Amino acid sequence: MMKGSRIMIIMRLVVLSIACAASVSQAKDDEMFRIYKLSIADKLLQHWVEDLDGDGLEDIFVVHTKGLEPDHTRWVSIFWHDAERGFGGAPDQSWELDEDAAVLDIGDVAGDASKEICFLTGDGVRYYPLSGHTYDETPVGLLEAAGLAVYSSKESIPMINFVRDWDGDGRDEIGVATFEGLWIYRRDTAGTFGTENRILVEVETRIGRRHDRDQGDWTVGLHASYEFPTIQLLDFNGDGRDDLLRFFGEVFGFTEMPTMTKDGELLVLRAHSNEHFVYLHADDDPMRCPPADHFGMSVASEAELDFIDDKTGKPIGINTFIGRRPIAAFGNSDGDREMLEWTAAGGGASLMGLVFHDDGEREYAYGPASELPDTHVGAFSQALMDAATTSGWVVISMKKDWKRIFAFDE
Repeated sequence: MMKGSRIMIIMRLVVLSIACAASVSQAKDDEMFRIYKLSIADKLLQHWVEDLDGDGLEDIFVVHTKGLEPDHTRWVSIFWHDAERGFGGAPDQSWELDEDAAVLDIGDVAGDASKEICFLTGDGVRYYPLSGHTYDETPVGLLEAAGLAVYSSKESIPMINFVRDWDGDGRDEIGVATFEGLWIYRRDTAGTFGTENRILVEVETRIGRRHDRDQGDWTVGLHASYEFPTIQLLDFNGDGRDDLLRFFGEVFGFTEMPTMTKDGELLVLRAHSNEHFVYLHADDDPMRCPPADHFGMSVASEAELDFIDDKTGKPIGINTFIGRRPIAAFGNSDGDREMLEWTAAGGGASLMGLVFHDDGEREYAYGPASELPDTHVGAFSQALMDAATTSGWVVISMKKDWKRIFAFDE
């Protein structure tokens, strides 16, 4: 049996001593340092210092081996940080790590503001839930994904930050590396992760053969490494506008909407039509597009499209690129029906509206609902009108409900 490893924790300062260190918020005024000797069994593999339970105090998460080689196993040990006593000498909780765990991370995947212990396997992501000061020692399957983390090793366990706020919405998402690129799995409206709400980040990939031997532990196969580009938009001459306009104009063909722009606060760009806009907000950091403010794609042919933004394709597009079910949706034709039905199916209050173009004198009139002309401009069928009446959707008549349609109308 190997001698137990010891972790020295020097309080009040974040320092590394022997294995790891943690800071503490409480100590007597006359104490310069407080030293704790924390013992674990056998060989230390990884450690992490972080506030796991959201109480404002940093705890210690350790991965180590236990048992004699070659029958040793990997274990997880938790040292909870108590405001009064600090740390105990022995772990507050220990359990055997899942043998399939290939990569570890800590993050809030349950949406409860605490930190779950997450790990990648060859077929997906699992995690250990936290309840109070106790982790469930049986892992829970979070999502299925065929990533690169196929092989686990009894001699090591890498910790990679794959659970993080990837899109800046304040919630943790999950990144899974594959030979295609990096898949980012985001929560749906129910707070769960799945393939329907993921995006692919195509990054430069270097793939090569791998053949390692570490104390009799063989890993044979392929490996891939990624390089992530960093793009920043900077205002070089301090006028807050020209450099940004030039960049978006030359690269994307966007043009400014001067009536919607506020100097130093908001720059609004038009993307090819009056229906698609990009909003750039002023901040201390370089200006960027918030995730929910824009979406779109560019393909060479219709065959490359995952969906058409009409009928059943509308809710698919909203869920794919925005990732949230609307609480209010409005349309004006049969092509919007599925979007309104999807909105209505969500929990809580919602608003669904249809604009009925029935004013042939001031604007346009198309049906065939209410015996209006069935034209190529649009289609508002009687079936859609009946569905709106039955479902309690608001139908807005251009002829009856609009006093003025265009700004030039008197």
